[in-house]
Amino acid sequence: MAKGLTSGYIPMGAVVARKEIADAFVGSEKVMFRHVITFGGHPVAAAAALKNLEIMEKEKLVENSARMGRYLLEQLEDLKEKHPIIGDVRGKGLLAGIELVRDRKSKERWPQEANLRERFLTKFLREGLYLRPYGDTIALAPPLCITRSEIDEICHILDKAIGEVEEELGVKR
Repeated sequence: MAKGLTSGYIPMGAVVARKEIADAFVGSEKVMFRHVITFGGHPVAAAAALKNLEIMEKEKLVENSARMGRYLLEQLEDLKEKHPIIGDVRGKGLLAGIELVRDRKSKERWPQEANLRERFLTKFLREGLYLRPYGDTIALAPPLCITRSEIDEICHILDKAIGEVEEELGVKR
């Protein structure tokens, strides 16, 4: 894990492993896994990570992520019912994806010439929404502090953009 420890403000990474796996790296003074990086264990990064984790606990951001993640997936499922080019929506917490298909039943993909990424990126940027369309998938990873009204705004913009792309591609609803 990395960026989330300091919210990306300063480089910090960590590894978590079960005891039996971690013990394999301990070894002895003569035989051990030695791996460090230039900022490994830096006190400023460690202080930032500790403060960030404290804030995450105090503001209950993990709980908000779970609650808002469920709400986000419900809203995306509603969009799926409305838009035939949405083949699937999936995710957990606040990480979600929208799969775009030419045919929902067969899961036929759109040809590369459909330029889905460019079409969606243009529409999202026009609306001030910064999402990552990757070919036939739209990835969503909003901040842990997101609210219902912000999710509603995101889904409104998605609804509009998907509708416009369907119209451009001649998809019947």
